[in-house]
This record gives sequence, C-alpha cells and structure tokens, in this order.
Amino acid sequence: MCEIVESLATFYRISLSKGKEMITIREEFECIKAYIDIQQYRLKNRVRPIYKADEAIMDAVTLKLILQPIVENAILHGLSNEKEQITILIKGSFIQGSILLEVTDDGVGIAPEVADALLKEEGNGERKSGYGLRNVNERIKLHFGKEYGLSVRSSPGSGTSVYITLPYRNNEKEL
Repeated sequence: MCEIVESLATFYRISLSKGKEMITIREEFECIKAYIDIQQYRLKNRVRPIYKADEAIMDAVTLKLILQPIVENAILHGLSNEKEQITILIKGSFIQGSILLEVTDDGVGIAPEVADALLKEEGNGERKSGYGLRNVNERIKLHFGKEYGLSVRSSPGSGTSVYITLPYRNNEKEL
C-alpha cells in the first residue's frame, strides 16, 4: 500500500508541476510509470509495462501529460474480459531531429478505419470516444506546429500503436 501512495504522490507532483505546462521527457516517463503502478494495483497486475527510451531525449522538454491519456486508452480499450493481461510498450527515440514516442499494446485492437477516425474532428457531436487522443494531438499541434502530433495504427486482434512526434527542444526558453 505504501508503494501506491508513493506512486500517487509522484503522479500528482509531476502532473501538477508547479503550474508549468512543460516538463522533461524524463519527468513524463516518471509520471507514466507512477500511473501504471497505480493501475497495476487496481487491476491486480494485469498490465505488463515495458519502458524503452533513448537517454539522448530524456532531458528534452515537452508538454506534460501526453502519455497518460494514451496509456489509459490502451488499458481501458485494450484489456478485455477474455484477455488475462495486456503488455504496453512505451518507447522514446530520437529520429531525424525529432522525438518519436510510441505506446504499443497487444490488446484487442480496433479496425483501421476506427483508428483513422480517432484523431479527426466530428462536427455532428455524435462521437462518444477519442477525446483524450484528440486533446493530446491538438495540444501538440497548437504548441509545436501542424507537423507534430499523433498517428494511430491498429487492427482487430493484434493491438494498437500510437505514435507521438515532437520537436527536440532541450530548453523551455526555446519554445
């Protein structure tokens, strides 16, 4: 129980981050680890996380809370009653001058056309899901530019991958 309290404190400390909008990739990874620890406790270890991040990107700055909604979706939609456990890979790389974050799960997956629609605006107000992904995507695009943001790939029965492309910035003052 003590570990859960520590994870909860870490999650809130980083997510609140003294009102700052930007944190380091290292802090974002600490925050998502704390979030998954909490979910592990809640779901009785049905979530198996794998973390892989290039040390070269860890001190770069980014918007806070960009991984949490994606991991939450992976757990909420990827883990079904039939699926005993879900593995979630959270990866960070430096590719061609940009940061690429990846959240891939081996959950139930979704049809490709549904994955494509998750990031699109729906004008008729009928959409009942995808708000977290769209919110993260819009925040990234507004802050860094239209060339950055999310993409989603999935197929039924083989999990889902969400890719986040960010600019490499190592100083909050550059933004």
